Amino acid sequence: MKKNIFPLLIVVFAFSNLAFAQTGNVGIGTDTPSSKLSVNGNHSVGSGYTGVADPANGAIIEGNVGIGTSSPNTKLDVSGQTKISDGTITPATSPAAGSLVELESNNKGLRMPQIALTTTTTWAPLQGLGTALSSRGMSVYNTNAAITSSNTAYPANGVGEYYWDGIGWSSKSSTGTQNAEVLFSVRGGNQAAVDGSYVLYNFTAKNYDKNNSFNLANDTFTVPAKGAGFYQINGFLVTTAEAITQGGYLSLFINGVFSRYITVGNAGAGAGIAASGTIAVPLAVNDTVSIRYLANTAGQTISNITVDIYQLSK
Repeated sequence: MKKNIFPLLIVVFAFSNLAFAQTGNVGIGTDTPSSKLSVNGNHSVGSGYTGVADPANGAIIEGNVGIGTSSPNTKLDVSGQTKISDGTITPATSPAAGSLVELESNNKGLRMPQIALTTTTTWAPLQGLGTALSSRGMSVYNTNAAITSSNTAYPANGVGEYYWDGIGWSSKSSTGTQNAEVLFSVRGGNQAAVDGSYVLYNFTAKNYDKNNSFNLANDTFTVPAKGAGFYQINGFLVTTAEAITQGGYLSLFINGVFSRYITVGNAGAGAGIAASGTIAVPLAVNDTVSIRYLANTAGQTISNITVDIYQLSK
């Protein structure tokens, strides 16, 4: 009887490139598989990648990949600690117990996404909703030097790293007096006061000025590009002793408009005013600050005003 051996030949051919070790390992392109599946060469997974050239000795996968999980929700879903190393540190170390993701290198860093933010209270152009709980803590590197702010709680600080707290973008730039954009102290000498009028005080010298912020020529300070934020202003006022009762107000003006009193002083006949005070105020980029004195009695002479201004926070 004639036998049809064609199906048998197909089966033999189909498995001609497969090797089954006695250990239960499967090899493709190798006779000595050392793992459950060992592939000598490249391969692809997914119907959409049929006929697509794979990278040499690499793999392309169409769907999601799970490591440590059987239900991956993204292209790569890892359940457990993850470490990325470029091999420049030897011997390699294990991730710290409290670390979910660690990067290891002695000559490379982590670059945040480069995003052009428009304002410090606008989530876009990022996708999704800024009000979502999953959006809190998002960090980006803002590339827009002209970023603006309409909320003093979220001052714009130009180019740099920002994080989203659920309401607005907060700059990660350093704060505090040592890293403040503005830090100066100025003083002046004798100057006549005018009863009932705010007089611009003429400062004549600087005690210090970190970034040359104060302009002695016109007795003003203009907030620089990265200087938006809260400021502390300390004022010290002294007038000469007179035979009259004296009273006066050391005052802060912003953009030519009265803002608030820094200190208020009074002195009886035969004495001079000696008063000091401290205030904190929010200032925006390009705000112009000046110091003026208002006397409530005639015949006063200012003998000294010293003012310290520095940025508290950005």
